[in-house]
Amino acid sequence: MSRIKLLLLLILCSAALSAQEADDSPVIPSVSDTVTDYFTQQMSAFPQEKVYLQTDKNYYLSGEKIWFRAHLVDAVLHKQANASRYVYVELVSPFDSVVSRVKVRPDTLGLFYGSIAIDEGLVEGNFMLRAYTLYMKNSGEDYFYRKSLRIIDPMSVYFDINIDYTFNNDDILAAVRVKNKRTLTLFEPSEFKYKINRDSWRKADFDNDSIGHLKFKIRDRDKRRTLTLTFQYDNRVYTRYFAVPYPDDDFDVTFFPEGGHLIAGADNFVALKALGSNGLSEDVEVNVFDDSGTAILNSRTSINGMGAFQLTVQAGRKYYAECINSKNRTKRFDLPQAVNNYCGIKLKWAGDKLYASVVKSADYSRTGKLYMLAHIRGAVIYCQEWDSANDYVLFEKSMLPSGVCHFVLFDEAKNILGERLTFSYSPAEAGQIDFVADKDNYLKRQHVEAKIKLTDVNQTPLGGNLAIAVTDDNDVKPDSSYTILTALLLTSELKGHIENPAHYFRPGRSAQYISDLLMMTQGWRRYPIVDVVKGKITSPTLPLETTQTISGKVEGLFSALKEGFISIIAMNDSMIAPHVAQTGDKGRFVLDNIEYPEGTRFIVQAETKKGGTRVFLEMDKTEPFADITLQVPYKEAFEIDSMQNYIAKSEERYTSEHGMRIVNLAEVEVVAKYKPPESKSRFYSVISSSGGVITEKDIETRKIHDMRTLLMQIPGLMVSGSTLSVRGQGAPLIVIDDTPFEDYDVFSMPVEDVSDVFLIKDASAGAMFGTSGGNGALIISTKEGFDQTKVKRKSENISDFFVPLGYQQQVEFYSPRYDVDPDNRTPDLRTTIYWKPDVGVTETGEVSFDFFTADSETTYSVVIEGISEYGHIVRKVCKINRTLK
Repeated sequence: MSRIKLLLLLILCSAALSAQEADDSPVIPSVSDTVTDYFTQQMSAFPQEKVYLQTDKNYYLSGEKIWFRAHLVDAVLHKQANASRYVYVELVSPFDSVVSRVKVRPDTLGLFYGSIAIDEGLVEGNFMLRAYTLYMKNSGEDYFYRKSLRIIDPMSVYFDINIDYTFNNDDILAAVRVKNKRTLTLFEPSEFKYKINRDSWRKADFDNDSIGHLKFKIRDRDKRRTLTLTFQYDNRVYTRYFAVPYPDDDFDVTFFPEGGHLIAGADNFVALKALGSNGLSEDVEVNVFDDSGTAILNSRTSINGMGAFQLTVQAGRKYYAECINSKNRTKRFDLPQAVNNYCGIKLKWAGDKLYASVVKSADYSRTGKLYMLAHIRGAVIYCQEWDSANDYVLFEKSMLPSGVCHFVLFDEAKNILGERLTFSYSPAEAGQIDFVADKDNYLKRQHVEAKIKLTDVNQTPLGGNLAIAVTDDNDVKPDSSYTILTALLLTSELKGHIENPAHYFRPGRSAQYISDLLMMTQGWRRYPIVDVVKGKITSPTLPLETTQTISGKVEGLFSALKEGFISIIAMNDSMIAPHVAQTGDKGRFVLDNIEYPEGTRFIVQAETKKGGTRVFLEMDKTEPFADITLQVPYKEAFEIDSMQNYIAKSEERYTSEHGMRIVNLAEVEVVAKYKPPESKSRFYSVISSSGGVITEKDIETRKIHDMRTLLMQIPGLMVSGSTLSVRGQGAPLIVIDDTPFEDYDVFSMPVEDVSDVFLIKDASAGAMFGTSGGNGALIISTKEGFDQTKVKRKSENISDFFVPLGYQQQVEFYSPRYDVDPDNRTPDLRTTIYWKPDVGVTETGEVSFDFFTADSETTYSVVIEGISEYGHIVRKVCKINRTLK
């Protein structure tokens, strides 16, 4: 029997037990049966989801598209999940602001996929790619999929930037060296500026050796430590984010006794985790002493800042450790206080056998019963009273489903005495892929026909779904550290960031040892086990999102409006769709069971039952997105030199398809008489106001007599009725005299009060004003300051036009067909050769796909990831040769 089927059987048996106990049976269930039933109730009351995001590449050039597939599965069996209707995918800046967000719905096979367009002017640096469902917010941001993603500016191939930091009390000094890669010499870039986090820009001082000197502080309250540099090179503007390190001599070490406690008079296995101030692992030497100063042992970390040692704890003694890091700094840390008259849990792997035992203190005198429980992802695989006549309970690895197994020791009162995690993985449990291409080698632009067969380890065909990415090995290196296997089986089950999780999937004793270190130093994070064991069942507070919803409340003159009439109009391009709803006793209304694509605009009107309009409409928030509090730790080092070919090829392809980049062209200096700024607004710049400024003089010259006529002359601003939009995406933020305003009717503003007006329609509006500036910002400066009495509120019973996030309409990845267009002479510069996110596999296990090779002589990596119909996780990287001339 496969372990996946075994896990399913255990869940069904637990459910059957729960059903039996619901009958009027006189049988009193045992403690073991009761606790097992509690786990079944918990899984039923709060089923959970996991999401893994597969992308076509691991890094991108600004202006490219991130193609992704969101593998949404249930958290226990890892089978395809479709309870949630939408998956949200976000690209997040180092400042925790969302650069881009898309909402994807399932296709006819129930698969979620889409793309994120990277703005061509996006700053170079490390961003975070995040994916979640709204239902996952019940468990917190820790459960979301998060991955660090590098966005590259093509200009980075021309120079190297090296920064050396010096820490002087609260001051941080940075020496910046910019080296020309062609001449291998340092140079002082023109218009060089820098800023810390969201502070103002400052100028740097360069010395005679062309070294720039920066001095700044980072406040304790600042969540992030980001340095932004910008300068001009070859008449273009280059900007990049850098992570400012912490003082590299600081670190922290935490000790984790097995089972959770140091037990007096017993031999204890103690794990440790050393982290630098940046949240990444630190290598340290460890010297343990007792409270008399006697040296007990010497040890050091083994991998990723983790290590372990055996410590026999003497009753009444305290222990501490002196730890020395790579910078030769020594810090003292106290070990946890030992406990008396106590017992804990101990696990030990010996080959493919796992021994679970109970360790007791020398003075242990308790007489009550003990119970040991083991579960995997909430499914109980073992729960029995502990027989003290036995030294251990034996578990064969062949009977443990792959993943994190959580052992719990508790007493008769269901108090937890000890917990221990262990990790087991068997490659035989994964889905097996047999990949065959129709040729051993290929010419350029030659047709490739490939076949896949999906089976289990016994060669039994499996149905399921897959996503396939084919990339050029000269340009893209597939990610072997963070995969669908590591995400679903490991990182989604543990707290905190895990460096290089693929380490723990390697065969052999060393992998088992380091996985044990990981299990002891990372916490379990699925269900609150302390509560579950005692029968306290947790339920979700947020429902599953199954539809798009528009809701709000209507007040009459003296109370909530009952039986009010709500008219809702949805508009997208030439499509206009009306909807109606009715208010309840408390004046609330909900319109659900609707679904519109992104860019759809809505307007809502409320009336009384008899058609009266003297009511007050209040709309609910339509953006229930998750807050951003967690980032992915990363190391600043990024080898641009190894990516020269990728950057050059991608930039050439971008230019051939879109033309020369214009967003980062430097301003050209014109020698002429001084001309004052066109706008009084502090948000004005030549770049931000690329559509131009309409000044007081323009208004007079063009004989503009009302705001509508004025607004219709602003490039990029669409005026339809009483609605403004930018690129049809939604209304811009109204900013008057540098102050953002909402819920005002700009059309009623006297045009004679306007000094100047311009539109910010690029990504800089979001950077200036946050999410409220996501659709751009209309900047108005007045002659004598803004007078609110001259601007009327819109009708209280009619909402502003609003654009809630709709679902992304699917776009197919373009892959040329040279059989249809054999005379195509355009250089084929693809780095992602082929992307197919929606490969459905029938019960025969067989599926085919085809594509054409590109021009470069190379090899291709074919990355296949997915899920079988039974929950087998699929991951395979195959190769195709494209070296024939």
